[in-house]
Amino acid sequence: MTTKNILRKKIRAKLRKMSRANRARASRGIIGRLRRFPEYVPSRSIFCFVSKADEPDTVGFLKAELAAGKRKIFMPRVSPDGIEAVRIKDMGELAKGHFGILEPRPGMSAGVLPSGALIMVPGLAFDLRGMRLGRGKGYYDRFLRGRDRNKIVGIVFDDFLFERIPSRGHDVKSGAVITDKRVVLTIKK
Repeated sequence: MTTKNILRKKIRAKLRKMSRANRARASRGIIGRLRRFPEYVPSRSIFCFVSKADEPDTVGFLKAELAAGKRKIFMPRVSPDGIEAVRIKDMGELAKGHFGILEPRPGMSAGVLPSGALIMVPGLAFDLRGMRLGRGKGYYDRFLRGRDRNKIVGIVFDDFLFERIPSRGHDVKSGAVITDKRVVLTIKK
């Protein structure tokens, strides 16, 4: 078992022990910090995932963004080639896709994510350099390759922000990591 897989196993065990109340409280802290994040405020387009049960909750955030109508909302959809960015206008446009995750329905056209879009990415863990430990399939690393790091924001519970996690050359760094307790800018690290 690789070092990354051992770490994933430990993190998943710790996430299972996290109470719903603590997860909800921490999620509110993350979203509050995100809304005050300097790159978020002027953004006209955002790319955000629908959270799984063990991730910071993004559903309320997405519903509020869609209701406000101030930004174009793009979401990931897994295809055989990787992640596609699909613009949505309503949460009703989502259905369970690969891995049981809510994503834009298969009939919806994938679009081109605007170059200035703020990209929020999930991870089991991040480190202070912006490195991400995902679920091991490489979908986000392939999607993020070549994109502006300043626009990539990792979203994670503070307990899973480490000083350093194992990484490889193909791993893509986030420009910032937002937790329930802090915002870490990683560009110079």
